[in-house]
Amino acid sequence: MAKGNQPKLIDVANAAGVSTAAASLALRGLPGVSEATRQRVQKVAEELHYELNITARNLRIRATRTIGVYAPENTSSIAYYMSFIASLAQHAARAGYATLIIPVEADMRMVTAQVDGLVIIDATIGDANLDHLLACSKPLVSVEEVPSVFKNQPDAVIAFRHETAMTKLLNHLYEQGARNFAAICPPAETAWGSQLQAATNAFEARQDVSFQRLPVPFAVSPEDVLAHENKLHEDLDAIVCTSDGSLLEVLGLLRDQGRKIGEDILLASYIDNATHSIVRPAITALDHDVEESAEAALQLLLKMFQGEDDGIRPRSTPQVYEEREPRLIIRASTAGKLKPRH
Repeated sequence: MAKGNQPKLIDVANAAGVSTAAASLALRGLPGVSEATRQRVQKVAEELHYELNITARNLRIRATRTIGVYAPENTSSIAYYMSFIASLAQHAARAGYATLIIPVEADMRMVTAQVDGLVIIDATIGDANLDHLLACSKPLVSVEEVPSVFKNQPDAVIAFRHETAMTKLLNHLYEQGARNFAAICPPAETAWGSQLQAATNAFEARQDVSFQRLPVPFAVSPEDVLAHENKLHEDLDAIVCTSDGSLLEVLGLLRDQGRKIGEDILLASYIDNATHSIVRPAITALDHDVEESAEAALQLLLKMFQGEDDGIRPRSTPQVYEEREPRLIIRASTAGKLKPRH
């Protein structure tokens, strides 16, 4: 550091070997760091003669008490996204913040000026809005990894182990006797779509199975599923609906064909929602714990709001990376072994 320059928070963080967020928590006596880290950061701050700029911090944080949330185009009718946004808004309200749902048609520069921080869900390749959101100076949390094609990255990421979870589901179906698989698959434009594709490819390569992939758009419609009606041939003995919103259409198509779900064909959904436990038979699915991930995203933002503006934007790697694994819930649609068709 040049002589006469006032040390910044990043200087303290670098010297102490921690992130700026951790350094800020340590210097303010807030929870989130160990006592050893707190003492090390405070010692470095004293040696560098660093002083907290409380005035600058107060001018920056909680300026609007609003959090922006951005989801891919055409997802307003998809249960997963609506549940996440509703849960985020609920937790934000308890913390004293409003939630602004950002339309894809909005002026992103105007929107980012109106919020204190941002949460993005399922960053999608080809979404030009993300270039601006990822480059803005506001704290930003991404639920799911941001594809590497984007130059800038969020401050924090909550990522699901989709490849592991999908493999667990496929292995379960295999153990129940399934050998001829089909999957309703969205394009690999998101991190989770790419991971699901990798999981099905690896599964097909390892096992004595056939695997049919039925592509649908990211935001699937009933018409998209019906377009594959003739491809759901009688030899299939397991179908996985990886796109939220495709399950009920597939359920109807199979019943029209006279298939007995849970007996001569297994049916599972990659994303659980409320309808899967009440239809008959109830549908095996993976629980992504939407409410918990929404609360975690909010808590990461709130921690950033407590920090000082360190001027480090845009960034090339996230400072915080949390991993979660969806939980497999086995229900009647796959609970029993496959029976031979008569």
